[in-house]
Amino acid sequence: MMRATWSVAWAVGPALGALVITFFEFRGVFLTTAVCAVLASAIIGLARVRTARRTKTANANQALGHPTVREIGFAASSLTFFHMAMFMGSIALPIVATQKLGGTNGDVGLIFSVCAFLEVLVMLTFVLRPSISGTRRWLSAGFLAFVLYFLMINWAPSVAILLLAQALRAIGIGFVGYHEISYIQVLMPDRVGSAATLFSNTANAGFLFAGLAAGGWAQIFGYRSMFLVCALLSGLGLLMLYLQSKINVAVR
Repeated sequence: MMRATWSVAWAVGPALGALVITFFEFRGVFLTTAVCAVLASAIIGLARVRTARRTKTANANQALGHPTVREIGFAASSLTFFHMAMFMGSIALPIVATQKLGGTNGDVGLIFSVCAFLEVLVMLTFVLRPSISGTRRWLSAGFLAFVLYFLMINWAPSVAILLLAQALRAIGIGFVGYHEISYIQVLMPDRVGSAATLFSNTANAGFLFAGLAAGGWAQIFGYRSMFLVCALLSGLGLLMLYLQSKINVAVR
């Protein structure tokens, strides 16, 4: 549910941002963002959340494994590659849509909003009907969808194809986004806090590396070629997932 709310924000945010830009330009976006931050802070400050205790039954459902640094490293690298591809693709997509394919700011907002809306549907499907086929299989399917997505938009001749391709992007983000947290936590069942921190750092590292690499690559090879790099990064993430050996049976 936590990751699904992020996708809900992405579904509303880009469309709302495009609308605000149309009437109030970018200053209106900054003001709207500040208002959202104030509202979020007020909700957190006024909320009264009860902390649920972990039961022995819940703990028994988590196998007590002791993964090696190498195994955790493969898992963290896999998710870092995924996030790097996701963020690099997000940087290049608006520029390619508007400058190469003749799209508008509204088209960009629609593309991101449609993807986020579809992500929510994918994740809610898992919430309503939990998977029994194994986290690792769904992660692999998500990485594969990402590879196909970036290959598709690399040769997309129009904004309409970019819009259609968002179904693949939503599947990739939905599958990996829903399962990645539990994937790390099952690897580190005795260190839930450390697992959550490691997961968050894979996103932070992916964002950092994407920002550093995107500018230099686009300067030399252009923005559109970044989609091939993203496809390669997604493939490397899938490879890291399979190189990680002797993981807990619950992940497979």
